[in-house]
Amino acid sequence: MGWWKVENTEDILGDEPLDAIDRAITAIVAQYSSALGRLPTKTEWEILLTMGLHRTDTDQRSEVVHGQKVIGVIVDLQKDE
Repeated sequence: MGWWKVENTEDILGDEPLDAIDRAITAIVAQYSSALGRLPTKTEWEILLTMGLHRTDTDQRSEVVHGQKVIGVIVDLQKDE
């Protein structure tokens, strides 16, 4: 496993975290395809990522969440089933 510094920053990225993101993306795409017969939209990705970052609201990532406009109402698609 490797870690590397992002040029001109103090940020560090790693292979295993990148692999974890890849697995999560693959799972989300599969869930949307199975349940809705389509891929997630750009807006859906933005909301999912914002909500996911909010769940880990323990460090500077919270600034990203609080700096974004988050849609206040989430529709439960399963209500219509």
